[in-house]
Amino acid sequence: MDSFRWPLSRRYLAVLGVLVLVVSAGCAGLGADDGGTEPDTANTTDPSDGTDSNSTDGTDGSDGSSPFGQLDPVESDLTGDEVLSQTTDALGEVDGYTVTEAGTFVAEQNNQQLTVQINRTIRVDRSAERLTVAATTETQGRTAETEQYLQNGTFYQRSAQIARQYGTEWLRTNVSDSFDQQFRQLDQIARLRQLLENSSATLEGRTELDGREVYAVNATVDPATATDVRPTVVETERVELSLWISTDTSLPLRIVEDSAFTESSIQGNLPQEADRSYRYDYGSVDITLPDAAKDAPFSGNVTQ
Repeated sequence: MDSFRWPLSRRYLAVLGVLVLVVSAGCAGLGADDGGTEPDTANTTDPSDGTDSNSTDGTDGSDGSSPFGQLDPVESDLTGDEVLSQTTDALGEVDGYTVTEAGTFVAEQNNQQLTVQINRTIRVDRSAERLTVAATTETQGRTAETEQYLQNGTFYQRSAQIARQYGTEWLRTNVSDSFDQQFRQLDQIARLRQLLENSSATLEGRTELDGREVYAVNATVDPATATDVRPTVVETERVELSLWISTDTSLPLRIVEDSAFTESSIQGNLPQEADRSYRYDYGSVDITLPDAAKDAPFSGNVTQ
């Protein structure tokens, strides 16, 4: 999948925030920023209640143990690759969905280690081609919140950085010439399908998640594919996924990712390692643009 490239100056991108970096999300190290301050290259979940909604029983595999906990055997000849094939088919039928994400990213920049924590909620209406992202990023003792919408050929963004530099709460950018391409790139289900189609998987067993029976699957994503589907990534070292897949719907309910990759940023290439967790909820979503964003100035009409 070709990456989208803005026909704007590097300085302008640093202030406005690259759309792909700000809005993109999903598996395998997709980037995010705090509305213009680099290198907040990570992703997130809705932190509205102050907790990580991705946590379940406290077992996430961070101590080297299995993230699935105790497993029951699968009483059939079903394989991991067959489960992923069923999952990619089921994902193709999804219309609306919400992803909540929590991640920790460790990056090396100027011989210094930078840790970024991001919580984010992404809501997507695929049939109406609308999406919205609400994110909180924490790094070096600073916290930044951003809110973005992509719909009707326009990208809307709100952040404290925009308010400080431009004196306006919201800023919008006309992206009508490339809207279809951008929406396809930012559609998390489309990205996830491509990653799973190019993965090798092992079916570890059966367990329960929130009272629902799921298959426990470990998958290794092809590094070249992981790089191709991420517009800002120049090289992928590894992407390992643990998936909780509904035995009823074949849809993933939770994914835990361990990845290492190098991402392109304003300051240059940025090596990173990421640990993050995603929760998926499927169904219709209401994406309503805030009134304050509707009349926001266009990015080409404001000055710093």
